[in-house]
Amino acid sequence: MPAVIFTMADKYVLFGIALFAMVIGILFLTAQPATMPAGSFSQVPEEQITEPEANSDTSQETKPDSDNSQKARLEPSSVQVCFSNACIEAELAETPVQISQGLMFREYLGEEEGMLFVFEKEAIYSFWMKNTLIPLDIIWLSKSKKIVHIEHAIPCTTKKCRSYMPKATAMYAIEVNSGFAEKNGAKIGDTVEFEH
Repeated sequence: MPAVIFTMADKYVLFGIALFAMVIGILFLTAQPATMPAGSFSQVPEEQITEPEANSDTSQETKPDSDNSQKARLEPSSVQVCFSNACIEAELAETPVQISQGLMFREYLGEEEGMLFVFEKEAIYSFWMKNTLIPLDIIWLSKSKKIVHIEHAIPCTTKKCRSYMPKATAMYAIEVNSGFAEKNGAKIGDTVEFEH
């Protein structure tokens, strides 16, 4: 077997590859686990679901306005969502982690508040209510922002939780307090307005 001779340049390349692999390994090991959503189609293992610490503020702390990019990354963004008879301020859930977390562990949702889930493409997205403490209306919207399905979902207190699934494909879903759709006359076929 012939001997392999490495030049100094080859050694630097191998060292660089080894260093890169170590950094990736460290990032992988220190990554925070994802959590299951209030309404989720995600398949995150149950043992990775985390509950906020007791008496802790659920909002993220940020540095003073000196670092606006950090602040924008930590604070969830919101958008005004208008139905034919009412508007709400909806927290955006766009990333896999935000979608997985949903409204889990929240003890309160204001009358004019909600969460807007934005998916990558139109499909059937089912939701469940594990670790969700408040009853919700889940309203699915098509890519053209028309209501395609509405469900009244109740918190799940057992190990096996019901899935809520639309009868049509959706690109968006909105979670609001239970009774919102009926109270405000939201129905299948209505167009919902928001900027996204």
